[in-house]
Amino acid sequence: MKLKTLPENFDLRGKRVLLRMDWNVALPAKGQPSTEGLMKIQNSIATIKMLAKRGAIVILLTHVGRPEKFDAKLSTKRFIPLLKKRFHSAVQFHPDLRQPIKQARPGSIYLLENVRFEEGESSNDLKLAQAYAKFGDLYMNDAFASWQAQTTIVGIPKFLPAYAGPELVKEVTVLSRLLSHPKRPFFAVIGGGKISTKLPVIKSLLKICDGVCVGGAIANVMPAREAKNKKIFLPVDVVRSGDEIRDMGPKTLVSWRERLKSARTILWNGPVGMIEDPRFAKGSLALARMLAQDIPSSTYKIVGGGDTIPLVAKTKTTHQFDHVSMGGGAMLEFLIHKGRLPGLVTLQKK
Repeated sequence: MKLKTLPENFDLRGKRVLLRMDWNVALPAKGQPSTEGLMKIQNSIATIKMLAKRGAIVILLTHVGRPEKFDAKLSTKRFIPLLKKRFHSAVQFHPDLRQPIKQARPGSIYLLENVRFEEGESSNDLKLAQAYAKFGDLYMNDAFASWQAQTTIVGIPKFLPAYAGPELVKEVTVLSRLLSHPKRPFFAVIGGGKISTKLPVIKSLLKICDGVCVGGAIANVMPAREAKNKKIFLPVDVVRSGDEIRDMGPKTLVSWRERLKSARTILWNGPVGMIEDPRFAKGSLALARMLAQDIPSSTYKIVGGGDTIPLVAKTKTTHQFDHVSMGGGAMLEFLIHKGRLPGLVTLQKK
């Protein structure tokens, strides 16, 4: 999939750029966001600085949570202290969509309020899209949260020239490679507990992978037909708490390691145990270390998912993965729908 990108020689000085990001992260009253949250923010910083350096007036958009009305705990204003530490110039908070930004200077940065506070965001309301479009001269989507047809994802591009940002292009490039010509053998490791989400992913991966290792709660409820598939590898031992399976066992790790050593591409999404309880996070942490340290460095390794990235960070092996996807659910949707996500179709080259 080829996306429209901003030409390098495009004169941005004084141009208002609406930049859609994915900063859907927990905002604690004190302290730092989660590991994944900080990574999402940090990954956007380079794009923001690039636009500001080229003289653009950068206007930031993001959603946080799923509020149906104003909620101070989910206000993007709480990002301001974090942003002030990362930019030499002050980032200004602009909460009122009905008031224009006046006398903005080239290189200045503004942050709008949580887009989910606006009625019509989730339903792709075109009047709301027009209201946002009045703030910009062009639109850039740098959020891989592009799988939902929402106003700030697919509505605004109907009214402004629209481009894909560098982080979005990187995500699409990596995952498109998995769909079209991955280095083989290509294995996936899928964990987690939501069968409604993960089962369609596993079915899609079986069409393009040479094997899928399935762990976590989903391994316990795999339909018989899928479980018998010779390309699916389930845990051979487990850790129990009473009658419930809580984690995968050490024999499974050894078995998967021997199988994955021959892989040239590995995709991992989802923990293989109930990591909320430290007693049952051992299998997932061991899996992170195994993929990072025991699998040859020549193997192309991709990791993604909101519950998975903190595991990699905790084992201090992030740098040993070739790509850390910030998409989470979007990454899985991309694989299921072969890249045909609403926000990406909007930005596709014709």
